[in-house]
Amino acid sequence: MMSLIRRITPDCLAGLLVMSLAVGAVSTLAGCEKEPEKQTKKAPPPPPPPPPPISSVDDLMSQMQIDPAVRMAEENAPATTDERRGVLTFFDAWVRGDHQTVANMLGAADRMEIQTMVQDGQWAEATSDIDAVDIRVGRSNRGENCVLAIYEVGFGFQPQLWRFSGSGDMMVFEAVATPPNMVDRLTGDHIVSWWEILNEEEALWGVPDDDLGDILAEEDEEDGNAGQGSVGPASGGGGRKAPGDGRRGPAGR
Repeated sequence: MMSLIRRITPDCLAGLLVMSLAVGAVSTLAGCEKEPEKQTKKAPPPPPPPPPPISSVDDLMSQMQIDPAVRMAEENAPATTDERRGVLTFFDAWVRGDHQTVANMLGAADRMEIQTMVQDGQWAEATSDIDAVDIRVGRSNRGENCVLAIYEVGFGFQPQLWRFSGSGDMMVFEAVATPPNMVDRLTGDHIVSWWEILNEEEALWGVPDDDLGDILAEEDEEDGNAGQGSVGPASGGGGRKAPGDGRRGPAGR
């Protein structure tokens, strides 16, 4: 035993120490390996807030102090609050004879016509006779926003169809041509019927004069047998006019 102990020299002890340290380091490294990081999924962005509720026609009439002579049923109103505001503002100005508001909401050609009527004194005379105006919105044959106004003037009814774009104070209206006796000729959906009649009128301008006389005679006979239309008493107007020469509401009389 003594001989074996003597053989363990300081160098041997140093070697054993180094080996033990190396083994411990390896085991320590093996035990300290990091676990792979788990990737957390990002939460989806919150949905956009719902659009504000549409104000009812009655609420807007009250808030905006619209003249009660302006009549628009909820089912005939535009789809947005801003469009409802614009339509009510426009026709309230007609009923009140407010030519400045009307002119500011018209396209260039219609604005010039209104300005001429104001200068000639026709505007005040025409709008003072408006007892009420019934309005309803729809679409043109090309999908444009339209609003049909039936003006009650004395004992008569005068229709006018308008295209409109924009909303609120930036809404712009453009009058659509009004063929003669239109109030008696509208049937079913009046806005759809208006465009159908207008297309027929435009088609007639390509018919030779000899054939046109026969067509007009047949239409006059049918009009005489038809009596009053579905909208109200006839608003007058005889003879056939080219599209674009019709009245623009009561102010165009």
